[in-house]
Amino acid sequence: RIHYGRVLRVLGELDRAEDEVRGSLERAREAHDREAVAEGLLVLAGIAWGRGELEECERLAQEGLVLATGPGLIGARAHLLLALTAVQASRGQLASAAAGLQEAQALFRDLRMPTARALALANLAEVLLGQGDAHGAWEYASDALQEAEEVGHRLGEAAARGIRGLAALRTGAFEDARAEFEAATAAARALGVQSEIAVPAWHMARLDLEEGDLDAALVNLDTAAAAARLGDPEHYGPAIEVLRAQVLACTDNGEAARALITRVEARLGRLPMLRRVQVMIDLADTWRLLGEPELARSRAREVLQVSALRGFRFYQLDALMLLLRIAGDAEVEHARADVRALAREIAASLPMSWQPTFLARVEGTR
Repeated sequence: RIHYGRVLRVLGELDRAEDEVRGSLERAREAHDREAVAEGLLVLAGIAWGRGELEECERLAQEGLVLATGPGLIGARAHLLLALTAVQASRGQLASAAAGLQEAQALFRDLRMPTARALALANLAEVLLGQGDAHGAWEYASDALQEAEEVGHRLGEAAARGIRGLAALRTGAFEDARAEFEAATAAARALGVQSEIAVPAWHMARLDLEEGDLDAALVNLDTAAAAARLGDPEHYGPAIEVLRAQVLACTDNGEAARALITRVEARLGRLPMLRRVQVMIDLADTWRLLGEPELARSRAREVLQVSALRGFRFYQLDALMLLLRIAGDAEVEHARADVRALAREIAASLPMSWQPTFLARVEGTR
């Protein structure tokens, strides 16, 4: 029944899945069957994640991890770590998430579970990118891609390609980014699960905006929004909407852009930390495009404060570059010095071949 509940969860029938698992979980506790209890808690944590109930997901995963010790429960422990680290990463607790994902991928490697290891490696790559380590993100995502391709695991392939594309986008390698996003989209479509298309389509829209192709950006945002409506536990909906507002602001459709960002602003406090920071920097840039420098400064300074505290180095750089664009004459030199210092710090961690495009991208925003 617990395995049946897992199948129902994958099919999106969360209420039926929960009913199946909870009934079996009580009997597993009575029988002192630790393996079945751990598996049941893992499925329930997945259900909570699918509903966006992060606190419940964390509680269930933590309960399972306390139980999942010993040789017979290594696989359950590794999967529970994936659930817990997903919550940690969404809250911006990136150091804790990275440590848990390192343990999980090592356990999956020892258990010879390449599909699960591919997802753990892709998640670890995403966390490293959040910390500003584009090179490390690319390396781990490449390891994930190799694991996934060897066994034809499309979900792992899509995740790995998406992170490699984002690392390339962050460092200004737009051609590489587009190739990776297109491959991620193809892998997601091959899965036949529409909700998995949302993330690569959203990334493609950002790349289109970077390259000035606004029509293509809107098409990709339509695709992303339609996919997110089918399932959005990671709260990509507001991020998609605010990027659409940014595109509309670039097309002089200010009224529609304002309506969208007003709606997003109202939902901001309900977003997990990392997604909130991501949305706030796009809100700041959209307010700038709409001729509202004070609102733009306010959001950018919030991003700067949170990013500096939590080590979100790319978002810290985004906020500094945006503040430079709207700085007063007396602030320009100070803002420029801050941008240069952080850009050099990030560039120093990149391979030599990546540094010119990254620094050129930073220079091009001044």
